[in-house]
Amino acid sequence: MNLNEYEKEIIIDVDCAAAVLRGAHIYAPGVMGMMSGSQIGDKVSIYADMLKKCKRGLQKRLSGDGEKLFIGNGVVKMQRHQLFAENLYISGVAIEVVETISGCPPIGDNLLPSGWALLQNLPSGLLVAIDKTPNKVAKLRARCDQFGAAVLCFQADSTKLVATDAIQGRPVTDGPPFLSGSFDRVLLDAPCSVLGKRPQLVNRLSENEIKSYVPLQRKLFETAVKLLKVNGTLVYSTCTITLSENEGIVAWALNKFDCLELVKPDLALSGPGWVGTSLTEDQIAKVQRFGPDQSVDSVGFFFACFIKKH
Repeated sequence: MNLNEYEKEIIIDVDCAAAVLRGAHIYAPGVMGMMSGSQIGDKVSIYADMLKKCKRGLQKRLSGDGEKLFIGNGVVKMQRHQLFAENLYISGVAIEVVETISGCPPIGDNLLPSGWALLQNLPSGLLVAIDKTPNKVAKLRARCDQFGAAVLCFQADSTKLVATDAIQGRPVTDGPPFLSGSFDRVLLDAPCSVLGKRPQLVNRLSENEIKSYVPLQRKLFETAVKLLKVNGTLVYSTCTITLSENEGIVAWALNKFDCLELVKPDLALSGPGWVGTSLTEDQIAKVQRFGPDQSVDSVGFFFACFIKKH
């Protein structure tokens, strides 16, 4: 795709740039630099600060080989004095993205109508959502309340959800801690190294940081098994592509929990998994791996389904 580059430029951080390439507009916290004289309504070219060389508030062009990457074009919605005022946190759309090198259209209500398309397809029954981050829980609770979705949202450490005795345990509707065997289905969307995210312009995770996720994933898995009822379904998922966080966790789980049976989902869209663990060929065929070597044009992610037999 050939895009014209404008005289005026905007510098954004790499995380913001990746979001733009997926269809986001540019929000104020992501703007690192804006040329002097830029006015609301100006057409500007958008560049990613690839080497973290741009000091916040830059007023001129960012120069130097490899320091910036052209992302696309947009229209100014906030001025410099709004974006870079001292001791003031600014939110809202700073640059309305018009076109990008990825060709992904900006996400708007015409594509994702206020989350209703997702919420109207939630399963019947009671759905309980747990997250450790208060802000995430608050946003989810507000959105569910907006549409009257039957979802209970609790902020808690998911490694500590299981009651130690019947006295400590409470009804599910009261929140954690829960009694063992409280849930018919459990989705464990585990914290991970997020290496499947695309586009990904820069990744600064160290090898040790990547390895640090496996112990946490195992702790969360143990909690999930305890909370699941007999004959219940557990789905383990990540948005990464490493063997240790995906097939490695499945192999560990099958070895540790003899109550679990790995099953192939009714709707199989990808797979098989990778070799390199104790999983058999039949077991590898039951997991679902997307990327990086699949023909499916998708972000990289993984999931596996289990039944608790006893």
